[in-house]
Amino acid sequence: MHAGAGSLSFYRERRAQVIRSPALFISPLLLSVAVLGTGAGCAKTPQIAAVQSCETTTGSPWVPNISGAGDSNHDSTVTVTQEVLSTTGPLLGIVQAAPASKEISVSINMTQDLGTFGSLTLVAEPTDFPAGKVGNAYPMLVSLSDGTNEFIHLARAGTVGDCAEKGYFLYDSVNDVVTSNPDCSISAPSAYVNADKWTDHQLPAFGYATVNSFPTCNWGGGSGTAQLPSCSFNSDFFVGGKLRSGVTYTAKYILMASNYLTVASGTTAGLKVTAIKKRSTRGAVGGAVDVNVILVGSSNVAQSRTVQGQRNLDTLFGLVQDNLAQASSGVRLGVVRVYEWGCAEGGDVFSTASLNSPTDPNYIGKMFSSGSSMVSSAATEGKTLNIFLVSSISLTSDNSLLKVAGLSGGVGGPPVDGLETSGLAFASNNKIGIFNALCSTTPCPLTTQDPAFYDMGATIAHEVGHYLGLNHPSESNGTIHDPVLDTPVCTQKEPLGSENLLTANSCFQDNNVDPVSGLKCSAVCPGYDPDGGVFCETESECQFNHLMWWFAKDFSQSLGRGDGNILSPQSGTSINYNSFVQ
Repeated sequence: MHAGAGSLSFYRERRAQVIRSPALFISPLLLSVAVLGTGAGCAKTPQIAAVQSCETTTGSPWVPNISGAGDSNHDSTVTVTQEVLSTTGPLLGIVQAAPASKEISVSINMTQDLGTFGSLTLVAEPTDFPAGKVGNAYPMLVSLSDGTNEFIHLARAGTVGDCAEKGYFLYDSVNDVVTSNPDCSISAPSAYVNADKWTDHQLPAFGYATVNSFPTCNWGGGSGTAQLPSCSFNSDFFVGGKLRSGVTYTAKYILMASNYLTVASGTTAGLKVTAIKKRSTRGAVGGAVDVNVILVGSSNVAQSRTVQGQRNLDTLFGLVQDNLAQASSGVRLGVVRVYEWGCAEGGDVFSTASLNSPTDPNYIGKMFSSGSSMVSSAATEGKTLNIFLVSSISLTSDNSLLKVAGLSGGVGGPPVDGLETSGLAFASNNKIGIFNALCSTTPCPLTTQDPAFYDMGATIAHEVGHYLGLNHPSESNGTIHDPVLDTPVCTQKEPLGSENLLTANSCFQDNNVDPVSGLKCSAVCPGYDPDGGVFCETESECQFNHLMWWFAKDFSQSLGRGDGNILSPQSGTSINYNSFVQ
């Protein structure tokens, strides 16, 4: 994190899946069709070119025919409610002290037991940011108490330089750098394994709204089972291992200005907290998520109206469902709605979505906020994932071998529309109507699927996994690992472009053993040779076989096989607590 001229720009890792360039794809019932928007003209063209009107789109819109998807996949016993809480409070600068007098409290009624697979999710948005100031405020959740248990456990007593006494961040004026306050730490038991994981949820990659979610883990049965692992996907969760019911919770936030080291005393801003409570009494994993597929730009709309494009889209989302509906997770697709956001509706400006700057007209956060607002309704918000199909995702990078295949608005995306994180995106590279030339039936058999197309299906499911709360088992630098206890760790790297990063080859050679079996990847898969078509896709010891592996996967079209897309028992279980799974 770096500060300059009294302001701070936070860089947060964007949860993106990438693949080698120049691969074809850059990395992953009654159904309705709709046209998005009211018509805002075509994308901007260079000044030297004459402005052209939008071309007429021919063909019939795609009506999904995805085997096994449908409204009947939902669990009718699941209920989800929302409560909106609004208040105001003091605005703090980045490095100012944050004593109790600067915290903003909201009360949450938790009268009802949320059941086995229930959860409480808090989406906090800044409002009424002072006029004349730039940027906005991050609503940072610093405490959540049920009256007995503290779920965050930040060091904030106001002594010894902790976050209340000295601030959550420190400024080094000599080097002009802002860093996290090392004394502002997380103590066990906590819903967050460390302060970095907590910070990830308080400083979103896009926009300013924050999302913090707490699963109930509220079942009996002692040590649990493989599908109900007694919250072992986070062994230091909180006292008693479950959310208490029949009480009132108190959530405390600070509002931290994004662009100021300090702000004057008495400066205030607003805070809106949406408390989403999911109640589920299921005894096993299962349920469904609805999906809004938003076809962005003229090219994707036109190709979705061809026979091959519709065949490929049906196959693609069939792959997504297959990856999510594994035994450990049991999550299927529910209602799939289609929205065309073409030239006439102003979608062409986002056909290449930018990750480079919030000031870009095609910035991906703008696409998520405006696109999700246009498809939102009271019946679908919080139940339906917004999946944007763009042509490409632009990110200026020093590593020429990496391009962005897809990304999620967050790890644990908001069940609220209209935010800069309200969606996930994947890139078609304008090949939706071109992929799988050997395919002539729906769905396309694996042996007719192009490797880049197959990987696209995994990419979408991967980004859905992020949106439902999953991290990469190991981040690309090999030093940060997820808190899920039954996913393998990989630390060995090798050159990839201009960086040393995790690859399938380096993780195959890695000496770390699987936490469940105690075996290395190379021990369970001695003949692994993707170039020769030898895979070990079911071996969980190999991290590149996990759905949440950060990089693209190998696939043989002729064999119809490739690297795996495993959800471990605990990672599959954990997504079932998400309020989208109903």
